[in-house]
Amino acid sequence: MSRRMPRILVIEDERAQREPLARYLTRSGFSVGEARTGEEGLQALGEGEFAVLLTDLRLPGCDGLEVIRQAQVLEPQLGIILITAYASVESAVEALRLGAHDYILKPLTPDTLYFRLLRAFEKREAFSPVYRLIETGQTHEAIEICAQGRGEHPRYRVDFMRLEAELHGILGHTEAAEELYREIL
Repeated sequence: MSRRMPRILVIEDERAQREPLARYLTRSGFSVGEARTGEEGLQALGEGEFAVLLTDLRLPGCDGLEVIRQAQVLEPQLGIILITAYASVESAVEALRLGAHDYILKPLTPDTLYFRLLRAFEKREAFSPVYRLIETGQTHEAIEICAQGRGEHPRYRVDFMRLEAELHGILGHTEAAEELYREIL
């Protein structure tokens, strides 16, 4: 890779899974941080700058869903991918509801993982102008960028609409928010 790739945090309690995954990602040109537990991972998120979080669902103590919940508070822009060998419709729906961008079943294939990571980086890049404006209190401008983003990034149209509706709600623009939610549904 010609340019420095953003950092990835891997939270996986099983060493036999975590270490080969981290080696693969490093060989693929990514900078990788590792954690064995949800608590360690959340601490690493608080101390470092990561673009994508790759977390297992079943972890001792703080599980993957709780990691997602807390990670969204720590870093709303974080791309989150949940990985699991124990798939269920309920866990997939809950992970996506909490803010995960993707849900991948184990065993992970290198190609699938690589392309899903690239998609997470792409989405983060598409939304970063909006989050920069939100961080500086420029909510009206963030709404405008969301509206533009719907056309510029059709893949993320619904995500831009959802964020735009949330921003309208924060500003008390109930009718605009409701209109966007109706369009999403």
